Amino acid sequence: MKNKINRGLRRLQQIKGGSYTTSLPKDWVEQQGLKGGDLLDVHKCLDGALRLYPSSVDNSQKITLNLEEFRRTKDLGYSIRTYYMQGCDIIYLKSKKIIPEDVKTHIRLLRMELPGFDIIKESAYSLDFQVMIDKKTYTIDSLVSTTSEFADRLHRDAIKSLINCHTGLAEDVVGRVSEALRQYALSVRLISQATQDTPYASAIGSMDCREAVTYVLFSRDIQRIIYHSSSIANQVITFGQSNIIKKNLADTIKWISTKVLEMQNSASKAFLNKDVELALNAIQLMSEVSAKDKMFRSNLLVEKNIRLVIGLSKVADDLRRIAGYSVAMADDAMNRILVPGKSKS
Repeated sequence: MKNKINRGLRRLQQIKGGSYTTSLPKDWVEQQGLKGGDLLDVHKCLDGALRLYPSSVDNSQKITLNLEEFRRTKDLGYSIRTYYMQGCDIIYLKSKKIIPEDVKTHIRLLRMELPGFDIIKESAYSLDFQVMIDKKTYTIDSLVSTTSEFADRLHRDAIKSLINCHTGLAEDVVGRVSEALRQYALSVRLISQATQDTPYASAIGSMDCREAVTYVLFSRDIQRIIYHSSSIANQVITFGQSNIIKKNLADTIKWISTKVLEMQNSASKAFLNKDVELALNAIQLMSEVSAKDKMFRSNLLVEKNIRLVIGLSKVADDLRRIAGYSVAMADDAMNRILVPGKSKS
């Protein structure tokens, strides 16, 4: 008795001219509404697999949201941001009642946060949004590199504003955060789309699903560094211009910041250039930062200005967290580079 062929297996047959052919599962063909003679798009995946798409399929992703399902406007906004970053092209917002103006205003402001996100149709009971981005003009590496550079400058300027008691510079840092977060949102969106669109994945940097995970983690870690740099700037705004930091404390903060920036930059370059040595360097610097952080906190204990002590302790916390996320970025780099079966180059 012949062994039955597993339902998922198909025999490959060679035809005249040197091409090959095989059969397709009947249930899949019927589910797609296909018939003999219809065209299929065939895409080669980076892992060696093939993907088949009915050529008539609209690949745009759409979602309909019902306003009544959201208790708070900010929950709706968060959901829209998430759908945007997950690659949704069209979002329909519907309501059984007239949409309140404050809700519309809140949602309209999302256009400032999400590149390419715009209203294409509006009525009293609905808002239709579409993301209009020529994604082929971007590469993921260029976006990630730009966001990383944003994070670097924000960190430097936040510390500069602290050392010089410059509230104007601190306010400028906080104001620039929104642009950095726009870059982050766009990066995550394009990474998500790359996992669903093989030709696009090749166009933006030959990214497979495994590598896409490391890019998302890396982008998230940069986003958190941006947050903590803005937190330092917010502390300066809270201090005001009257709280001059003693030289010994200022020097220690500058030393810690310089080391943390080295970690941050080494991790970024390690990820983008697939450099193991730079990743390891970022990780190894953590022990030096931890030792200096401990000394800084000890010196704070003798200070009498409690308000300033609390603020500087918060700054130390933020720098320590930036260092931690720099180590996480180095881990992301190592996970991108050290893949079984692949060379490090």
